[in-house]
Amino acid sequence: MNEFRKEDFRQVSVCPICKSGKQTIKYRKNCEQVKRKAAIVECGKCRFIYSKDYLTPEASNRFYGNKYKGSNYSNYHMFRCLKEVHFERCVNLVQEQCIKHGLRKPAKVLDLGCGEGVSTKVLEKKGLRPIGVEISSSAVDKAVNMNQLTVIQHDLTKLDLLNIGKFDQVYLFDVLDHVANVDDFVKQISNKLNENGLIFIDVCNIKSIYAHLMGKRYTHLIPWEHLSYFSKKSLSRLLRKHGIETLSVKNCPRLISYDFLQMTMMEFNPLIGQVMRLFGMILPSRFKSKLFPLPVGVISYIGIYSKA
Repeated sequence: MNEFRKEDFRQVSVCPICKSGKQTIKYRKNCEQVKRKAAIVECGKCRFIYSKDYLTPEASNRFYGNKYKGSNYSNYHMFRCLKEVHFERCVNLVQEQCIKHGLRKPAKVLDLGCGEGVSTKVLEKKGLRPIGVEISSSAVDKAVNMNQLTVIQHDLTKLDLLNIGKFDQVYLFDVLDHVANVDDFVKQISNKLNENGLIFIDVCNIKSIYAHLMGKRYTHLIPWEHLSYFSKKSLSRLLRKHGIETLSVKNCPRLISYDFLQMTMMEFNPLIGQVMRLFGMILPSRFKSKLFPLPVGVISYIGIYSKA
C-alpha cells in the first residue's frame, strides 16, 4: 500500500536560484517507494537543473525514515569503515585550509543531514565539538542512543528556528542535493557561520563526464530524494551570493569497495548488479573489500564566510 497521499506532493514553479519560470524537462524518473514519477528540469535562464517535484517536510520525514529501514541505506552499517575513511579525508582537507589561511582552531562545528552520525563521530574523534541535525527520527535515535552523539531531529530547511548559536565550521556530506529551496537554505547556513567560518559541501556533479555517460541511469539522479543538481560553476555562484567565497572546488573520486559498488548497482542498475554478484562469487574476499578511488561524478567544495 502506498502511504503517500496527494497532499504530500508539491511542485516548484520557478528556478530555486534565479527565480525564472522558464524550464525544460530533461528527465522523468519513477520512484518505487513513492509510486510516482518526478520531473527533473533545467532552468531556461541560468541552466540550473532541479526537480520540479518534491515532498512536504512531513512526507519527507516518512520517506527518509523508510529509506533508513530499507533500500541500500539500511546496509550502510556494513560499510561504516568505508564511509569513515571518506569523512576523515574530507575533514582533513578542511583543517588544511584552516591552517593555510591562518584561521583559529575550530571548536563548535555543525554536521547537517548527519544520518546515524558516522560523520559526526569522525568530527568528534578529530577533537571538534559537533552538533548534528537530521530529519529522520529513526536515524536520530541510532545516533543518540547507540552512538552517544549530540544530534537534533529537525527540518534542515528551517535552521533559523534552531537556537544553537554560531559555528566555526559547517559540514554537508551529500545533503545539498536533497534540498529544494537551496537559495534560502544556504542563506540560513551563512547565518549560522562565524566570521571566517568554513563550510564543506559534497554534492553530485550533474555536468561530470560520468553523469553524461550514464544519462538517465546516473546513480545520483534520484527522484523525490535528490532535488537540486549542481555543477562547480552553479555551486560556487550560489555560495558567493550569500557571502561565501570559494577556497577549493574540485572533482572528488569516492573510495569504494567492490561489495559497496555491487550493492549500489543492485538498486540503480539491477542487471549490472546481478553480473557483479555472480562475478564476485569467484573473487577473493580481500579483493572485494579493498578500497579503490572511483570517479562517480561528485564535487567537494570548501568555502569561507565573510560578512562583508
